[in-house]
Amino acid sequence: MPSPSPSAPADIHRPTWEALRAGDTLGSRRLAMQTLRRAGQQDDGHAQAIAFLQLAQADLLDSSYEHAMSMARKAGDGLAAQGDGPRTVEALCLASYCATVLGQDQSAWDLLGHSRQLALNLPSREDAAQALARVENYSGIAASWAGQHTEARDHFTRSLESLLGADDIDHALHPLINLWKNEVLMLALGHTRSPLDVARPDHLEELHLLCGNLLSDHAATTFSASHVTVAQTVLAFLCHHLCLLQGRHGEALIHLHSCRQLIRPLHAGCWLHTMGWWAELQHALAEGEQRTARYCALSMMAAAGRTRHVRMRMLAQRLTHTLVPELH
Repeated sequence: MPSPSPSAPADIHRPTWEALRAGDTLGSRRLAMQTLRRAGQQDDGHAQAIAFLQLAQADLLDSSYEHAMSMARKAGDGLAAQGDGPRTVEALCLASYCATVLGQDQSAWDLLGHSRQLALNLPSREDAAQALARVENYSGIAASWAGQHTEARDHFTRSLESLLGADDIDHALHPLINLWKNEVLMLALGHTRSPLDVARPDHLEELHLLCGNLLSDHAATTFSASHVTVAQTVLAFLCHHLCLLQGRHGEALIHLHSCRQLIRPLHAGCWLHTMGWWAELQHALAEGEQRTARYCALSMMAAAGRTRHVRMRMLAQRLTHTLVPELH
């Protein structure tokens, strides 16, 4: 899960950030384009670069990853030219996330390497610490999708510890959920023999408790509506998976219902639909319902086909091949 962007201090950008926090991609895109035109007339390169960053965020919320990467790269170039180091790191990390999602691993690692160097050279220790925590989170995402789960765990842990140590709740939720999702991916893709090789059940429970506390304590005041929806959906999925691992099928069903309710209103191209069908597939297999499992596997593949999230499409193919081999 990517991290949210901080609001820019200039009033010209505030309405767009507010629209993004509300999940209004159409409105935020319109406002950002207005800012671009106004900044161009005034030859304000910094304002233009931030508007490109806002367009990238809107594209990301709409699962338009190729365009988001293009906008993020433009933002990074403009912010670097203006000497805005922290936001340059932010833009390059966002571009790296899009590259990861699109399966462009080398581009993602190149962007992350550049981001890390910039972060290390920031003059402000506070800015450098936050930027490095951001780089660690996105490095963990790249490593996790590339199958480097131990390395991903280390990246997410360093990011989380840094952000919690700085009381940066706004960003701490993201490496926390990514850390948990990495554990599930490690098990689901057969990189370990048992749940105990992934993480202790009590450790997963600790992650669950911390995620829940962050969301319940700060959802209304700190996180954007769109990030709350993603976080709650992923959390419901992970809780469902944890309950199945521990044989608590009744509790798992409660989390599955939550997952369904959160996903239902999302647009058809959102990658979370694929995760929702993954949960349905897991539950059907746990209950021994083979016919339902086959239907869920086909639905997962169809949902993955509608999304621009290349990694989720690859995951759907691999899971259905592994869990429901007669479909291949």
